[in-house]
Amino acid sequence: VRMAPPDSKTTWLGLGAVSAGVGNGIGTAVAGLGTANGLSYAFAFQLQGAVLVLLLVALIVTPRPTLAVKLPKGVSAMELKGAGAEEEIPKKAPAVRLQLCALLRNRLYLWTCIAISLNMFQMSGIQFLWMRVFVEVWGLNKNIATIALLIVTGGGAGLGIACGPAYVDRRGGFSTMPGIVRSLGILWTIVGFAAIGGLLGIASLFGKFNTEDSGTGVTDHWLWLTFVAIFLICAAHNFTVAALCGMNCEVVDQDMRPFGSGVEMTVRNILGYALGPFLPGVAMELSGFTTRSQLLFGLGLVFSANVLSVGVLQLAITSAKTQLVQLQAEAFAELKRMLQTEDIRGLQAAVSKAKRVNLSAREGGEAVMGMANQVIGNYSARRSPSSSPRVPARRPSTVHDLERQLSALQLKLEKSENANMRLLSYIAFRALRDPLPVKVTL
Repeated sequence: VRMAPPDSKTTWLGLGAVSAGVGNGIGTAVAGLGTANGLSYAFAFQLQGAVLVLLLVALIVTPRPTLAVKLPKGVSAMELKGAGAEEEIPKKAPAVRLQLCALLRNRLYLWTCIAISLNMFQMSGIQFLWMRVFVEVWGLNKNIATIALLIVTGGGAGLGIACGPAYVDRRGGFSTMPGIVRSLGILWTIVGFAAIGGLLGIASLFGKFNTEDSGTGVTDHWLWLTFVAIFLICAAHNFTVAALCGMNCEVVDQDMRPFGSGVEMTVRNILGYALGPFLPGVAMELSGFTTRSQLLFGLGLVFSANVLSVGVLQLAITSAKTQLVQLQAEAFAELKRMLQTEDIRGLQAAVSKAKRVNLSAREGGEAVMGMANQVIGNYSARRSPSSSPRVPARRPSTVHDLERQLSALQLKLEKSENANMRLLSYIAFRALRDPLPVKVTL
């Protein structure tokens, strides 16, 4: 992600999700269609092992320069970080205990981590129950059920990945905190569609549960409603996953990102991939229903988790806004301090930081930034080679003082026989008319 252009980070993460989705789809097709047509369950694992060995050999024999990630032609590393971005100085990571405490205090990190886990909970739970539900409850042929899985979940995921990352990048991405706040608002809206899909799926399962004579196979309208619900859920969650992963990494300090990423992957695997099959399985076993009812109940439980995603993202938005207010307060105080100390370089850095947190949106922020930009502009104008040479002069406090000093300069200019004195007197005369004194170098 650090090598990605600032306005395309979400798209780069989305491309990683594409590779995972393609692999998942190929694996499902091989295992589902293979077992449906007489192959053993071991065939999919044997084929996977053979392909992995071939890929390992290809990596070993490929020259190292071919695998190196290179900057785009004509683009520097600082340009990739974005204009005004502060240079990150590598630091030694704190102790593990301190890093863990810092992550637990970072509410935005926690809520995005949980949102990612809920996303994976949906995908894992649906895949776990798909074959049994649509083969045993709706009576579909296993080949048809496998193809339907590829079309419904793969089509929904493809639509979400194709639209989501690029749209989030255009609306602000996650490189800055204001961008994170805007992007989270977009993701909250999209997850709302996932919640609608979950409620539609629950209604479809409930309708199937209470209607014994609704038919089986592709003629049952409850089947198609369930497909629509799952398609909507997959599209919405895959729209959000790349942005959520990027935000989760971005809101952690640079020296803690390896540890933070490892914690997020651990939580994702436990609360997402593992809990997706485990929780519905336990609930189905404890329900005491018949096999048909258990399957419908388990899939309905997976659908219901979409409502939780809406609440979790709302909490993430609240945390992001709180962090943004804190960053804006820090930037405001830094600007005031630099204005008082008259440190131009520090003031330029403070203005850059203020722009990154959109300080102008804060009350009083626009006025302070205006003052800082004016000071920087005056300083740049005085240092410009094309500017006229001037000498420092005390600005007259009254009109009488101005007239007296002008008369004295005119008299000195008329009496002076020396060319240098004439030049210096003329410069001083001009300086009185300009309130921006600049040191003259002859």
